[in-house]
Amino acid sequence: MQVNQQTQKKTAEQLHELILNGHIQKADELLGQLGEEITDLNLLLEAGKCRYFQGRHIESIEHLEKAYQIDANNSDIRQMLWSSYRDCRKYREMLELTTEISKNILSTSELLMVFRSYLGVCDWHKAREYQAEIIALGKDGKIDANMLPALLIETCALPDIDQASVRDLHREFGTALFNARKHDIPQSYPAKNKIGGRLKIAYISADLNQHPVGCFINHIISSHLRDQFEVYCYAHLVRSDDITEHIRANVDHFKDITSLSDAQLAGQIHADGIHVAIDLGGLTTNTRIAALAHQPAPVQITYLGYPNTTGLCTIDYRITDNFADEDSDQYYVEKLLRMPQSFICYGFDTTKFASKQTPAESKGYITFGSFNHVRKLNPEVIATWCEILHRVEDSRLTLKAKELSDEIIKNNILREFEGHGITAERLHLQGFTERYEDNFKMYHDIDIALDTFPYNGTTTTCDALSIGVPVLTLVGKSHAQRVSYSILKNIGYEETITYSREEYIEKAVQLSQNPAGLSVVRSCLSMLFKHSIMQNSEAFTRQLETLISEAWCQKTGLPLPAAFQEGYIKPTDISEISETQEARKIRKLHIGGQQAHPEWEIFDANPSALVDHVGNANDLSRFDDNTFDALYSSHVLEHFSYQGELTQVLTEWHRVLKPEGTIYASVPNLEVLCELFLDKENLSPEDRFMVMRMMFGGQIDAYDFHKVGYNSETLASYLLQAGFKNVRMINDFGIFDDTSKMKFADRHISLNLIAEKEASPPSDTTSDASTQAATNTSPDVSTNTSPQTAASTSPEVTTDTPPQAATATSDIRIQSASWLMQTTSTKEIVIAEVGARIIDEESTEAPELFHNLQQARIIAFEPDVEACEKINTLTTGRAAKIIAYPYALGAKKGPQTLYVTNEGMCSSLYKPNEALLRLYQGLEVSYLKEEVAIEVIALDEFMKVEKITDLDFMKIDVQGAELDVFKGSEQALKGVIGICTEVEWSELYEDQPMFADVDSYLKSHGFQLHHLLGVGSRPMRGEQLPGHQQYLWSDAIYFPTLQRIQTLPSDKLIKLAAMTMMYQAYDLAAHTLKRYDDINKTELASIFCNALQPAK
Repeated sequence: MQVNQQTQKKTAEQLHELILNGHIQKADELLGQLGEEITDLNLLLEAGKCRYFQGRHIESIEHLEKAYQIDANNSDIRQMLWSSYRDCRKYREMLELTTEISKNILSTSELLMVFRSYLGVCDWHKAREYQAEIIALGKDGKIDANMLPALLIETCALPDIDQASVRDLHREFGTALFNARKHDIPQSYPAKNKIGGRLKIAYISADLNQHPVGCFINHIISSHLRDQFEVYCYAHLVRSDDITEHIRANVDHFKDITSLSDAQLAGQIHADGIHVAIDLGGLTTNTRIAALAHQPAPVQITYLGYPNTTGLCTIDYRITDNFADEDSDQYYVEKLLRMPQSFICYGFDTTKFASKQTPAESKGYITFGSFNHVRKLNPEVIATWCEILHRVEDSRLTLKAKELSDEIIKNNILREFEGHGITAERLHLQGFTERYEDNFKMYHDIDIALDTFPYNGTTTTCDALSIGVPVLTLVGKSHAQRVSYSILKNIGYEETITYSREEYIEKAVQLSQNPAGLSVVRSCLSMLFKHSIMQNSEAFTRQLETLISEAWCQKTGLPLPAAFQEGYIKPTDISEISETQEARKIRKLHIGGQQAHPEWEIFDANPSALVDHVGNANDLSRFDDNTFDALYSSHVLEHFSYQGELTQVLTEWHRVLKPEGTIYASVPNLEVLCELFLDKENLSPEDRFMVMRMMFGGQIDAYDFHKVGYNSETLASYLLQAGFKNVRMINDFGIFDDTSKMKFADRHISLNLIAEKEASPPSDTTSDASTQAATNTSPDVSTNTSPQTAASTSPEVTTDTPPQAATATSDIRIQSASWLMQTTSTKEIVIAEVGARIIDEESTEAPELFHNLQQARIIAFEPDVEACEKINTLTTGRAAKIIAYPYALGAKKGPQTLYVTNEGMCSSLYKPNEALLRLYQGLEVSYLKEEVAIEVIALDEFMKVEKITDLDFMKIDVQGAELDVFKGSEQALKGVIGICTEVEWSELYEDQPMFADVDSYLKSHGFQLHHLLGVGSRPMRGEQLPGHQQYLWSDAIYFPTLQRIQTLPSDKLIKLAAMTMMYQAYDLAAHTLKRYDDINKTELASIFCNALQPAK
């Protein structure tokens, strides 16, 4: 017995030391070696701590309750037992323990526990009995630093504490945290000594999962420019889920830091050479902010997860925006970095949950709602809501929060409402629901969302607005009370922003009096939200990257790593045309731009990190004549009056455009909008209201009013008057994903025109001048353009002799494409071959010919593992770089059934239609053999995981499932300029898409059918008779429409020409090369055409 006690005492000491130094895993291993019942008081305490820090609260409680029975006055035991009760939501036991503790409070930490107990169960009046004393003790440094963070998060929701006091409390914690570090990281940072390559940024968080932080940061992480940023994630993994795995797949390095102490984590960050460390937790649960007290990275930033200062002097910056922190720098220890628009970007796609009608129109009464955490409630908020409920007759209020599943919390809240005369019948308190999407469905019953104050919603505000529910907010001075304000300002909807409690109440009453108006608002809000920076992850991430880069340069005084000199943060205007020739300066101006692009400078009236030039589009006097190769504007020209102003603007734009430069102009199509507005049969009043806004502008600021309407003739006439020529209309510019592509009610509402500035007059010394197209004098718009033949040769093009027509057909395809790519220094064509076949050496079909093209990089997909391995073996000797993957592609990731047929090449994700197959001869190969469960992945997802940024050509042969593959390739198709796909005219597989379905889909993405590679047919069973047989299938070749070809950049034109050569579409190849010649002043088209003529 004595030996047992001594062993337990020694084990308790060892556990205490391990836990103190953050070695929880080792403590767990040591605890697991005990094969006896624990009786020692200290060992029970340390075992309880170990289980608590592992999140195993029930086991923790078991040890600590035994310890409490031995010594009920041990403050450490009381604190750990209270924490275990609270964290596993045993509120009744927590309150019973609190009652005992309050009879004999042994420390300031216990006093804080009593305060937090009552605050946590929404017994605000009891909590206030302790609040003033707690705040004073915290400011005087008399609360244990380990307990202080628990108080600091609560201060965000306390309505009667000033910002300076909150800052001082945080600073007290930060000072204690800094002083508690056991050693310093050496200041000779590897990151500062080695700044070549990419900028290493690291996100540190315990919430990289289905948590607001995980949901907001997920799509930002996946949008980083990986050629410039090397992305690390240090994850404290309390739990993992699909978001965790998505983040893991989209970073360069994902490291589980759960078992590391803060000092060890700091050492890891330092050893990894991180340039910029970004904390996402602040002082929230499981924060690893203490690691940054060691200052392991040259630049340290806090962002996103916590609405206040960390108080830690080693954190250099805090990311926010001008709305969330307008004039509050003095309340932060960190320096504020302000995003140019919003400091957050919403990660959910809630389109399917949006609803156009407010529920009051069908229910007959108004339902208010708040889905915020109960921590954000307080007596002032409830008193305000009660006054609204009294003013709006028969109105209801729905509260939803996980904590409302607990009866104690629920009853305390009901009691607070009853104290203001609001009975439970008018309230719906909803607790935990299993799925997050239940939140969105519940919003269908909410007319108006009521924001909390002084601690606003963030995720909940975005949830509501994204599906059209208006959010009423009360703006305050602190960041926590300005988040909803920031969100509303960024989507351009200010109707529900209020600045006093009285205005908040009046606005709620006013909105409630017009249910029809709420339906109009509902239909507008989701669209405003979707088209704002709040859901534009690419633009947002570019802004964030700019901010991070500027922080690096500002803090360290060092330049950005080398990758930035070659890539993009601020738009670069020099592109290397030839290594041996002087670089030619290509400049393109995007007027009114909202999206970053490496080739375009942005000119806008509103300053932001993305904007290179701030000013009004009617005054480009800062630019010399003939400055830009291209101008682009989408939904800008309608903002200028036709009484002289519009002509002045276009004349100014014409002046700064270089000769033969291109203008891309998109405006709202008045004809289409008028047709939509008059379509009362198919469009609701709310829809038609939105159409009216498209006509006359959103009118959310001085720049958002439309002064003129256009059809094609009107805009063409103005362009011609300004001196532009060759005006033509196009469906899609293929440059920016913006309003030029906007659809409403399945109609394209934008009118997109392209035109050029006339060429410079030929000089007397030019012996072989370019042929000029005649200037257009009519306002009619043509749908094609006459390419101009240039006499000179660009320095990036050589004039090696192309292959001659006398060469065999199979050779000339390869030789022509290879000659063209070598001549223009085009490195590779990237091809996805879906449903790849084992290829024999004698094949002369065009898809297989690509395997002999040296510049081809082929990504092949074959779900059968053995067949995939065989493809990799057989193709190793080919000229192209070929890798086959054992994946099946479809519309989205998930399990599906593969229907294996007698002949493996006929297997499909669609079941063979044997009733039809048996009517024809020779189709026994397609009869069903067996069904196999497989996992399908979308091409877009595969490319993201494999970090493949661009695709040029798709060859698809998946037996009826081709349309599914295309639907999973939405992003990839934006860069694709050639397709070979199998199509069917008969339903060989049950419910498969037909040729018409595939053709319609590809047309909608800017492709047109060029030709068929033969047609497969079979005779009917029965007697053999002469005549035609039923067409069943074929391989269809698609290339971009002629209009789209006019918009392709030079590199894509070369690749398209090479592809058309491979498929013997020589006239289209020549047409494409003429377009390339027009842009680059070369003569490739004539060289190619001459080479095709028979040798004499």
